[in-house]
Amino acid sequence: MATRKRKKKGTAGVVGHNHNSPHSKNSKKKYERGGPGKDDDDALKSSSFFHPILLFAIMVFVLVGLAGFSFSSLLPTSTTTISKPLGLGLFDKAVARSGGENHLFWGTYRSTTYFGLRARTERSLVFGMMWWDPSRPQTFQNMRHQASQDHGLEGYGWERHDGETYGEQVIRDGDVTLTTSFAKSEEGARGKGGDLAVRIGVERKPDANQGVGKPGGKVAVLFYALDERIALPPTPASSPRATLRVGSGNVLATGDREEDFGGWSLRLARAGVGVDRSASCGLVRHAHNLTSFAQKEIYENYLSTGGVSTEFAGLCGEPEPSLAIHQFLVPPGEHLDLVFVSGLGPGGDGHEELRASTLSGPALTALLAERREAFDSRFAERFQIGDPSAAEVSKRALSNLLGSIGHFTGNVRVRAGGKVVEYPTTSLFTCVPSRSFFPRGFLWDEGFHQLVVRRWSKRISRQITSSWFDMMNADGWIPREAILGHEALDRVPPEFVTQDPTHANPLSMLMPLRMAARGASLGDEEERDFLSSVYPSLRVWFGWFLSTQGGDREGAYRWRGRDSSTTRELNPKTLTSGLDDYPRATHPTEGERHLDLRCWVALGARTMAEIAEAVGAPEQEARDFDSLARLLEDEQGLRSLHYDEEAGSFHDYGLHAEQVALRSTTDERTGVVSKVRVVTGAAPENQLVREFGYVSLFPLMMRLLHPDSEALGATLRKLKDDQQLWSPFGLRSLSSRSRYFGARNTEHDPPYWRGAVWVNLNYLVLDALGHYAETEGKHAGECAEMRAELRQNLLKTLVGEYNRTGYLWEQYVDGVGKGSHPFTGWTALLVLIASE
Repeated sequence: MATRKRKKKGTAGVVGHNHNSPHSKNSKKKYERGGPGKDDDDALKSSSFFHPILLFAIMVFVLVGLAGFSFSSLLPTSTTTISKPLGLGLFDKAVARSGGENHLFWGTYRSTTYFGLRARTERSLVFGMMWWDPSRPQTFQNMRHQASQDHGLEGYGWERHDGETYGEQVIRDGDVTLTTSFAKSEEGARGKGGDLAVRIGVERKPDANQGVGKPGGKVAVLFYALDERIALPPTPASSPRATLRVGSGNVLATGDREEDFGGWSLRLARAGVGVDRSASCGLVRHAHNLTSFAQKEIYENYLSTGGVSTEFAGLCGEPEPSLAIHQFLVPPGEHLDLVFVSGLGPGGDGHEELRASTLSGPALTALLAERREAFDSRFAERFQIGDPSAAEVSKRALSNLLGSIGHFTGNVRVRAGGKVVEYPTTSLFTCVPSRSFFPRGFLWDEGFHQLVVRRWSKRISRQITSSWFDMMNADGWIPREAILGHEALDRVPPEFVTQDPTHANPLSMLMPLRMAARGASLGDEEERDFLSSVYPSLRVWFGWFLSTQGGDREGAYRWRGRDSSTTRELNPKTLTSGLDDYPRATHPTEGERHLDLRCWVALGARTMAEIAEAVGAPEQEARDFDSLARLLEDEQGLRSLHYDEEAGSFHDYGLHAEQVALRSTTDERTGVVSKVRVVTGAAPENQLVREFGYVSLFPLMMRLLHPDSEALGATLRKLKDDQQLWSPFGLRSLSSRSRYFGARNTEHDPPYWRGAVWVNLNYLVLDALGHYAETEGKHAGECAEMRAELRQNLLKTLVGEYNRTGYLWEQYVDGVGKGSHPFTGWTALLVLIASE
């Protein structure tokens, strides 16, 4: 092989630290541990994070804990009181820094629906679409509205979406194809967020019963406007009250919202030929109940007309409706153009029809084509992807990540001190993993989402990140899931709604923040301003993490939340790690040591050191973060706690039985047969948990191994073994030699992180291999070859399955998409994998 010159510095990837020979010389900054006391929430709320007394107290805690690198004082603590969110307004500050709210005020921010629009306000005017097929009565019973895998659609998703002003989506439902497009315009508009155009097109395959080439029947498309200020019970924040009225002719609805849109109207600007119309209205409290309302209204009219009509009766007896809903029976080949105009006076502004005409018909066709071309140009500039098929699928992956961004408002439910309470009402602006199955915010997912989003729009990414840190409470805890509002709550089983404020989630949000720190260090003042805004919150969050997730000795860390009493699970889940059923110690104890958590904290300490330096924090803070990072980046210290010298691999440690099984047992009292876990071999003992999988790769992912390390070489050899993790489709999550590979965790729970290929951690391995390939060391050539092959395997799987099924998937098993779909959260990392 020809010798090539290698960079002496590591590549600027998303995690880890740069290696120089013989050690990491460029890592100069570090850590801060404690954070504010848990018994002084009110004082923290009423003071700046930089209040001298508070800062002095924090620094005393830091210095005492760091003396002699002794971190034993950071043992787990328990929260016994309910600490409320700080409400620092970081999102509002991020919006102000980016030029104000107007540009992103409106959007497809209703992540639970196939097509829905709302504004970024607590109680918005919302729009949405439903559809059904009058020729197939079963679709009326299962009217399409809220996105659901149960509908069995052949495919749906955004083909283009810029996250700001435009999107085009295709929905394939049996023989019916719908296209939904939107475009925003601030030109000539006076209401907040500007005017908005929606186009809904209908096509269908020929109906075999009517002869070849003859079109099928009309499709029922429903479009509605719901004002949440009217629908929901009044609060001080919801004053002044809004109004909504059902219109007539081409005016579908009108209303007034003094605080944002002013007077507004929703107009049917173009209806096509042969479109039949009917309307209804009502006082509906919640958007997730709209499907039932529409079905009830249509069915009652169907009965009253003796089974003749499948339309609304056209009557509206509600004096103060919150909802105006219209049904259009649209022939195939036709489309609807609907336009929302705002900023109207009491009698309108006299130009509504003109404004609507500039956003409908040929003008809208031209505007959509212009926005599509702009999207494609911007994509080509930010992501260089040579293969046309991979480029097209990547555009759709990015578009669906951006098109699934939601704005949610509601109350987080928390359990602590033996009681359950609701936090004050809060809002969150966030991506979601899946509109069909996970249409809500997940903290550890969001870190991966933002790796993609910030490459497209730093403005959107900063606002999303800031919004998440607005969720943080005074202790420094951020909810693992954000289940806010009735539309989100409607999709979550009640037992999963309440959260525990001692439970953490991986520090993945620090990956995009580290990229921001590197930009700031190169002179990007916008990045520096953003980081300066969130740094106080980051400091408290990381301090909470250290003080609550510590292990039983220096350098050890333990995820909270495992159930030590269950006998129903083959291996008690570790939901807080994000890896759910990945096998850990079979018998959870306080003496466990979780390898992945230590590696996340190492990333956190190094990132905090870099951010502290970038924002000009006191030098001592940067040094403190750096001290912790150096401790956790020390390979010998890592190996002493987690390395199996004989096997050449890293593992968790804990009370573990290597042989367990689920066996049927009969309850003597009830006669009910169920499965319980039994130890079938040697009794559990404290030992390394010798399961090779994603957890074993975290030292590689976080670049904690020296480029010449024998442990790096051993990890690479096991990684490349096709009997363990390596496959033609990507890296399996667990070795195929493991007893847990493909095993159910309970009689009801199928395997999740027990062999399937997951894109997020494959991406981190790919990124780390790129780092070691570009870093001087004896494994560089091997890493370069592995990276190239892994990249091709992933692209073949992701692009191939999308082209075959029409979806990106949550996980992949032997190259076949599995789990929720479309899953365009971290599977959208395809964009970065494909980009050269």
